Amino acid sequence: MKHIFANKTGLLFTMGCALALTTTGCIRESLDACPAHQLTVKVINEKGGEITETAGERIEEVTVFLFDESLVHLNTYHMSAADVEGHRKIDLAYPEGTKLRAIAWGNAYAGNQTINDNVDLAEQLKVMLKKEQEKATIPDELYYGKENIVTKALEVQSVDTVTIQVIVGELRAFTDGMPAKYQAALKTGLKADGLDPLKVYVNRTLSTWNYDGKLEGDSVYYMPEPLLGVDQDPNISPEEMSTDYQYYAPQPGGMNLVLELPDAPAKQEWVDMVDGDPIRVEVGRKTEVMFEWDGEGNYLGVRVTVRDWGFVDDPIEW
Repeated sequence: MKHIFANKTGLLFTMGCALALTTTGCIRESLDACPAHQLTVKVINEKGGEITETAGERIEEVTVFLFDESLVHLNTYHMSAADVEGHRKIDLAYPEGTKLRAIAWGNAYAGNQTINDNVDLAEQLKVMLKKEQEKATIPDELYYGKENIVTKALEVQSVDTVTIQVIVGELRAFTDGMPAKYQAALKTGLKADGLDPLKVYVNRTLSTWNYDGKLEGDSVYYMPEPLLGVDQDPNISPEEMSTDYQYYAPQPGGMNLVLELPDAPAKQEWVDMVDGDPIRVEVGRKTEVMFEWDGEGNYLGVRVTVRDWGFVDDPIEW
């Protein structure tokens, strides 16, 4: 049974059905059995390698939105990960020479964002992070792709492909040499010796992707949970702070990280203290931001390291 569902049918679909019946001699109760121009989804990883047949390891679902050449919405197709892995095809029963635009999102319905899918025009199609005022949820591992299509004759089977690729990277923040009194505040999660808990903010991020997969919308912030390093990574001292790796979208101009300490001015950082480059998230890569103090407890700034996904480091002996 197919897991592809059309939510809206345009005038061109009706024309296509009529053309199929009159020109191919394919008279059936369903047009599914007739030869037709078709569309399938291909998934590639951050390095461009195809992972379609194992897509279920990375995606939960894919949604394909189909528009005409004026970017008027024609149909929406929802595909499970099994559909994608099995190269399930979408029939495009439109007259020969019809110009279409296919826009595909992977994991847009995974839970941390909403999608405006009841649209008449492509410009209304937006994927938006869930948020409360200016605080946003951290996105899922989102995939995006688009393809321009010109249909062939209905009596000749032809297949086009829309390719989707990850559009987020990962980031985590951690500390090195953090003074002991702040470690105490982190351990309790509540006030310790009159100190409030630590807080971490990721700022200067936009909240919405448009139909071209570009960021727009309101500026929002995230609050990844600060935890003891031992709970997160063997490379981090048990006394230090670390957040989980979280997905973020690459931001024009970089990002802003804030470490709010209980009794000190917030450590607000925009650039790597070594080379002065902006703090960035890169698609398909891991960004590590280390807040650093010297042996005397003097705050130094942040060091930024960017790694490929799948990077394995040897644990540090503390």
